[in-house]
Amino acid sequence: GPAPRYGISATLDLDNLRLVGIADIVVPNTGPDLWPDLTFRLYPMLQHYGGNMVIQSALVNGAPATFDYTADNTAVRVDLTKPLLPGQDATVQLTWRLDIPKWGDGSDVYALFGRSQNIVSLPLFYPSLSVYQPGPAQDTGHWWLLDGTERGDSAFAVASLFAVTFTLPADWIPVTSGTPLSMTLIPTEVPTRTLAQHTYVTGPSREFMVLASPLFQSVTGEVYGTRVHSYYLPGSEASAKAVLKYTEQALAIYSDRFGEYPFTDMSVAPAPLSFRG
Repeated sequence: GPAPRYGISATLDLDNLRLVGIADIVVPNTGPDLWPDLTFRLYPMLQHYGGNMVIQSALVNGAPATFDYTADNTAVRVDLTKPLLPGQDATVQLTWRLDIPKWGDGSDVYALFGRSQNIVSLPLFYPSLSVYQPGPAQDTGHWWLLDGTERGDSAFAVASLFAVTFTLPADWIPVTSGTPLSMTLIPTEVPTRTLAQHTYVTGPSREFMVLASPLFQSVTGEVYGTRVHSYYLPGSEASAKAVLKYTEQALAIYSDRFGEYPFTDMSVAPAPLSFRG
């Protein structure tokens, strides 16, 4: 059936640990109820993520829309001028600013979101459409607003399609969801500083993730036509090769037992989780 479609453009300012972005999100109403408003989760605002996300503007089908924060500022509700009927869709454009936390670099740091150990971890850096839960009777449903646990998955999202343009300093290596399409170098006013604009697309995915470091290197393999990338930090090449082997074996078993893996790329990378990951 129809899936939400995200067109995201975001720029990462590492000097100020800030990300600015704009997203055009096509939202289909696949449920039985009419929707007078739409709710988007701001997962960076979760206490265990530690970010600060500000929605700067909202448009619905090209017209300015009012919006309100809800669920302790971990979600934003966008009002519709007329209810979205089942089977219809609406296009919501949201612009936002995101301040990224910086954590320590000790061995006990568990940085789900933010900068630590020369890695920037940015899961769910964009407004993410909440999941609509139908109620026992028509038009009694609600948008899912519960917080996930820091020891498990924080996100609950409908599988969606993503087309993402992500810009960051050219000497930083991004590891992301989806498949890379292109990379363009962009000169700046500072002669020694160049930006890189990367574009990606995904098949149906629960979320889009960016993990970046200036130190990442990688080894690559292939299983049944899927490229497998194992990233590592300097001094860990032997571990990366072992991880590549384990990942290839796991992907082969998955494909043999359950069916063809539907994506072109699979990436595995170290993150500043320290434990439980």
